[in-house]
Amino acid sequence: MPTKSRTPWWQSLYLDPELTAVIFGWQNNKTQDEIQTILSAVKPAPGARILDLACGQGRHCRELALHGYKVTGLDYSTLYEKQFRSLARALPRPLRPEFVLADMRSYKREIPAQSFDLVLNLWNAFGYFDKRSDDLRVIREIARVLKPGGKLIINTLNEPGVRKVFAAGPRQHWLELSRGRFFLDQASYDSVKKRITARWILIDPKKGVSKRFDFGQNVYSPQDFGREFAKVGMRVIGKWGMLGGEPYTPSSWHQTLVVEKR
Repeated sequence: MPTKSRTPWWQSLYLDPELTAVIFGWQNNKTQDEIQTILSAVKPAPGARILDLACGQGRHCRELALHGYKVTGLDYSTLYEKQFRSLARALPRPLRPEFVLADMRSYKREIPAQSFDLVLNLWNAFGYFDKRSDDLRVIREIARVLKPGGKLIINTLNEPGVRKVFAAGPRQHWLELSRGRFFLDQASYDSVKKRITARWILIDPKKGVSKRFDFGQNVYSPQDFGREFAKVGMRVIGKWGMLGGEPYTPSSWHQTLVVEKR
């Protein structure tokens, strides 16, 4: 299983174009449906200001901009910054979303308090830090930049569902990407620490490539999130499962929460 690395895994993974394409490329065909589900759930006012936190390449930002919202994407990855700006340039100038290069734990210099009507944190982009106290820092920053009455949509792993999947122990999954090119996912779950650890291996003999990345993520139940949000004056007001709109059950792999700032 993964060994301890000096550099946090997320600081190297999201700068590697080959591995990020393998892990996240399949999601692109779901963007319109995901955004429609979100807009139906929270109904932002026309022209509302929206922050996509850990926005990646900006696919959700682009779709929101096409709906007429004033959109900002924030990510630390310079690889994603290039991809984001390429997507933005394809839009008419008045619609183009903005990009902020920053750490999601603190962006006080880049973004003033009470700047947004809605914050999004989508596709399992929460809990990546070694310390759970850093996860709370992320939540505090979200509360800081939301206007009173503003909302957060957070979509991430669901602890009861994760526990059920790993009840029989560690898992290993091989995926053949193309002939002779493989991706291996080895993962385990610590139910005491509520943390997934994994190793991702990409094997491409034709290119002579073998890449290994260690992954770690803190996992939360809806009740855990309720307690953490209460610390910063926020409350959960809605819930479903996968981002596309499936109903929530304890066995759901993902949870999507609607959270309101008081």
